[in-house]
Amino acid sequence: MDFLNALRFMKDVRYEFILPPAGITFRKMSKKEAAETFAWFMKKIPERMEYLRTRCAADLRISPEMLNYSDHSLLLLWRWFLKTARTEKTPKEILEEMIKGSAIFGDSYINKEVLSVTTHMIILDIALYIGECFIHNDPHLQWTYRTTPKNSVTVNQPVITGMIVSFAGLQGPADFAPIHMVGVQASKILGKTAEEEDLIQLYHLWTNNP
Repeated sequence: MDFLNALRFMKDVRYEFILPPAGITFRKMSKKEAAETFAWFMKKIPERMEYLRTRCAADLRISPEMLNYSDHSLLLLWRWFLKTARTEKTPKEILEEMIKGSAIFGDSYINKEVLSVTTHMIILDIALYIGECFIHNDPHLQWTYRTTPKNSVTVNQPVITGMIVSFAGLQGPADFAPIHMVGVQASKILGKTAEEEDLIQLYHLWTNNP
């Protein structure tokens, strides 16, 4: 780790996280790596949920039993996350790529702040938690992953399958992608639009559809 990255890590929020052996660059994974990564996540869920619940409860000074996979627990969890999440100046190499892209998309494409590395790791645990909320409250749902289509933003990620959603008057099966969906909610921090109700509203959007 070079000096600048070490400095970034020292300034980041303290949170004990672990990564799967193949990392989390899901789009670049081979089918074998995707299968191994999915198995790793499924094995680690109990451990990660225990740590997340204990840490969140301690910081909020509540009982871990309140983080019981109910919809209300998502309100508590997101309240904690918004207090815990950190942002940092966009690293030089990423900023340079944004500046190149701005020639086509304009200055609005340039983000001078990003969520910190550790904040992204917390998002992974919260993604697993909301996934477990769905499963605990609906026995028809389960974890899986998809290796196609390759251009999907959620390819090779753990997703929740078994849901039926309604769109434009039609109903059909759909996967809920926790890592992507929670990441979208977390990105609101950068635009100063994040609210404590974001996560529970996301949950209700999917549980009340159709």
